[in-house]
Amino acid sequence: MHMTLNSIPTGVLIAVLITAAVIDMKRHRLPNSLTASAALVGHNHAMLATRGKRILKRLSRFFYRTAVVFTLLRHALDGRRRRQADGGGGNLSRLAG
Repeated sequence: MHMTLNSIPTGVLIAVLITAAVIDMKRHRLPNSLTASAALVGHNHAMLATRGKRILKRLSRFFYRTAVVFTLLRHALDGRRRRQADGGGGNLSRLAG
């Protein structure tokens, strides 16, 4: 069987997805190390596929998106902490009467 550049990432993706599914079924949670390593492998593959062309543009895009995700996550967790400090419940307490 002849392996091409396109069949290797497909195999890696399938392996990561199967691993994630098994871990999720057992623990009901995915480890950050699995998702982070899969993202890095995908990013490195994209670099290799383009032979490093436009590397600065791709890196800046990667870090920008990462910053946006962490900022949104921080705001979401901050709101969650505030709701817990206020007693939580939100509309559920109104429904109860």
